[in-house]
Amino acid sequence: MKMNFRIFILFLSHHVTFITSKIINQNVERSIDLSTQVVRETVKITTEDTEGIPFNTYNAVFHEDLAQHVSFVSAKHTSKKLTMRKMSAGNTNFIITFPEAAPSHVFYIEVMYTSQIKPYPEEIKQADKQFVRYTGPMYFYSAYKTRFQKTQVKLATSNIISYTQIKPYAVSSNKIKYGPFEDISGHSKELMTVHYENQTPFMSVNRLERTIQVSHWGNIAVEESIYLTHTGAKLKGSFSRYEFQKDGRSGQASIKSYKTVLPASAFGVYYRDTNGNISTSNMNVLKESVELELRPRFPLFGGWKTQYILGYNLPSFEYLFNSDDDYVLRMRVIDHIFDDMVVDEAVVKINFTRGM
Repeated sequence: MKMNFRIFILFLSHHVTFITSKIINQNVERSIDLSTQVVRETVKITTEDTEGIPFNTYNAVFHEDLAQHVSFVSAKHTSKKLTMRKMSAGNTNFIITFPEAAPSHVFYIEVMYTSQIKPYPEEIKQADKQFVRYTGPMYFYSAYKTRFQKTQVKLATSNIISYTQIKPYAVSSNKIKYGPFEDISGHSKELMTVHYENQTPFMSVNRLERTIQVSHWGNIAVEESIYLTHTGAKLKGSFSRYEFQKDGRSGQASIKSYKTVLPASAFGVYYRDTNGNISTSNMNVLKESVELELRPRFPLFGGWKTQYILGYNLPSFEYLFNSDDDYVLRMRVIDHIFDDMVVDEAVVKINFTRGM
């Protein structure tokens, strides 16, 4: 039996991708979480071949303006992770492979974006609330046509200044629902914008220098130099510590403390800055981890920076394994520095004792 396939050539960021014209997104359900500084998007996709021909690959694409903000992307089928292969420089084009060929597939794509939510206005006074603005795709950006689509946007609060109003839509508390929409063409570039209150910490680790020292004597010493910036709305005017301590509403967008999570077996923990040891920290030893509440010497307002050193020790038998003269070190590359953390640059050094 002879079959004829029609092939389209898509030019995306100077790369050529081949896809069959018969594959469509039959249904797309998007969930976009804008409640923190990190954008989390989960997309449930039902894709099919309109002629019932089995296929086992799917072309996932990102617009080049959005691809630069992609921090993490994965695909799964029910609870099983699917293989994703990058097909171009940057994060514009991925091929997802299914375990078996079939005329239709239901799967999920999970994406995290950074630096996509911006403070608006960019400067606020000490007692002001922080408002932010998000701009992103109104429709699921895809190489394929989409028959039906719905989108739900979750915000940090119900205080919404403005939002894109494309019917049908509905607003309930801190959620905006769009759709259902029908017959959306591939590579749709229409945007949505949401302006809303978001007081969650906007922090970025500009640089992380992590050194792991492995010794013969049963110890692993970890030390981190952390350079951190409050990337939220910048403080307009001078800072008043009197007002900050007097009025609980003062400095709502400032960062007073945050929680770092260390391995459960961590001991000998220290926390210091350029002025010496910082005693304003609390450590809570739990069954699965050690939680360290760090409180800088001063509250961090938008645009303010801090730098500190955090160190601890670990018993090597929990992380270092060997077979004769071959050793394997299994431990975290980076610790949980704070919730919804963003790390711009990380340098990890591992030093071994001579002879290992």
